[in-house]
Amino acid sequence: MFAIINPSKASSRTLESLSQLLSSNSVTALPSLRNLAMCLQYDIEHIRQSECACLLFARHTITKKRVVMKILHKYKDTRYSLATPQDRQKSQLEALQLNKMFTPEIYLGLARIRDFDRYKKVIVIDDVLNNPVNNSLESNAEYALVMEELPQNSRLDYLLNTENKASLQRYLQLLTQHVAFMHKHINQEPSPISDEDNIQWGSSKQLHRKLTHNLAFADLVLKKSRNGQCSVPYRWVSLARNALAHTLEPNKYQRFLAFFDLILAESKSSQYVFYHKQLESIKDGLTSVFAQIQYQQHFEQRVKNKCIKRCHADLKSTNIWIMPYNDSYAEVDDKRVLVLDAVDFNPLYSNIDILSDFATLVVDVQARTKSLSLAKFMVENYLQHTEQEDEVSKSVLAYYLVEKAIVGAVVSILYDSLPALGRSYLKVAEMRMEDLKSLVNGPKNTSDMALIV
Repeated sequence: MFAIINPSKASSRTLESLSQLLSSNSVTALPSLRNLAMCLQYDIEHIRQSECACLLFARHTITKKRVVMKILHKYKDTRYSLATPQDRQKSQLEALQLNKMFTPEIYLGLARIRDFDRYKKVIVIDDVLNNPVNNSLESNAEYALVMEELPQNSRLDYLLNTENKASLQRYLQLLTQHVAFMHKHINQEPSPISDEDNIQWGSSKQLHRKLTHNLAFADLVLKKSRNGQCSVPYRWVSLARNALAHTLEPNKYQRFLAFFDLILAESKSSQYVFYHKQLESIKDGLTSVFAQIQYQQHFEQRVKNKCIKRCHADLKSTNIWIMPYNDSYAEVDDKRVLVLDAVDFNPLYSNIDILSDFATLVVDVQARTKSLSLAKFMVENYLQHTEQEDEVSKSVLAYYLVEKAIVGAVVSILYDSLPALGRSYLKVAEMRMEDLKSLVNGPKNTSDMALIV
């Protein structure tokens, strides 16, 4: 998933033409003069790209209004498929509809792409459709999801890196209250499950399948580490070392290059062992806990209590903004928190327990701040505001904290090329795993209860 960032920090990596990015079909050329009045032209200032999409930070040629456009391109992996224009249209529609439920003031709508010129850094779109439906979109056309741009210095991951602990507590209290309100007032029921046997979202049977899916996801890290494909630090250091070796005088910089060699040797020898030992231990522990009959009963109780909803499913700091008091649309606290980029591509991830949704946020904050006390502060506030301080809720949350920490580690290492953050997630997963074992088996001593609220 993407986070909208300050254009000055965005990647300026150039893109292939839209026709190459999206599919083999060419994109409609610049519109005729008859249709020109209907079109909007934007100058592209910066581009940020991933495997499946790109974000364009753009400014209207005449009005100078700045927006962000998300464009999907041809892509498919174990999580979702964007192989056809119809797949991409469906995903964009779902993204708009779901995100408008959380932050309607930020998501403007969908616009057909008329032209995208990477050399001239120009994109031309039709008028933005505020509330499009599937049959209102033109077959085989490509659409951009158009959003307001938000400032980087109000994004939560930036705040976590720059604010002191007292300030962070105030921000996190405001955030957990907002998430609690959001979860209590989500009226959208889970979408119908597509499995042949029609098992229920959130049931122990469905969660067992999801656990198997997530652990197989984690195996990709182990497999690629084993093959030397996931050693991101090794790859980066190796490229830097080779570049310097060709540009510097070897006699003068021999010691400097030798330092790189030491880093490479350490990275190459320890990368797989590090991931392997941690992931295997956590996987085994989580599987063992899930097999406990009490946990299966807890999950079924959550279903009966109607705690399974169509959630945001990606409550990470890179998708959350906390606006300052003096902002024009943030004069009251409940309007200051903006949550963007909800999961739209796979119902397996979004039709979840609200505790699972919240767990994503907790482990992300803990992994980034390395502060157990801030994470515990969030949990206490959230459970109180949602009236979920019973033992079943606490036990289920403890399970989801481990699962979400594993997923965060895998995504950081495998897809986001953020190995340091991935390691931090793994440390959180280990810590939370000990907490989970204590809940199941009983704490060995009072210090074992450090994480349990």
